[in-house]
Amino acid sequence: MPDDRNWFATVQEPCRECGYDAGSVPRDALADAVRALGDEWRSGFAVSAPSITERPSRTTWSALEYACHTRDVLSVFANRVSLTLVEDEPELGWWDHEAAALDEGYNEQDPAAVLADLDLNADRLARVLATVPDEGWERAGTRRGAERFTVADMARFCLHEAHHHLRDARRAAAPAN
Repeated sequence: MPDDRNWFATVQEPCRECGYDAGSVPRDALADAVRALGDEWRSGFAVSAPSITERPSRTTWSALEYACHTRDVLSVFANRVSLTLVEDEPELGWWDHEAAALDEGYNEQDPAAVLADLDLNADRLARVLATVPDEGWERAGTRRGAERFTVADMARFCLHEAHHHLRDARRAAAPAN
């Protein structure tokens, strides 16, 4: 099912849910901020928590599912940014993240391997972002034919997703009160 949230809000203003302000990260700091995501997840995500695969509710992912999703977001957006830098106004397509969670068995994956891959994907995206020339930040691609995103928007969206979902993962793994 498509995500109907206001995608632009997370790159233009602080997130109403988690408070992270991706829009405040200057373009010349985006690559380093993305690169740091692996460390942030390793220090903030308890791979041995007993509840890492438990969903707090039927509509809320488990902590491990949030980690897998973040890992994959970084990969998807590294590909999208790369494509946008070499093609004029590419169609970015729709990635069904809900289907990916089921099809790829997010909740059955090895947490340590997920974090290692999350770190690799953050580094890969950071390396792509480090190559963006000044004029490249405003290059854009389109999703679903109408949603237009610049390279800078995509980088900031990834930062928000990673921070937001680390918060979600911590909450999902927390013992019920």
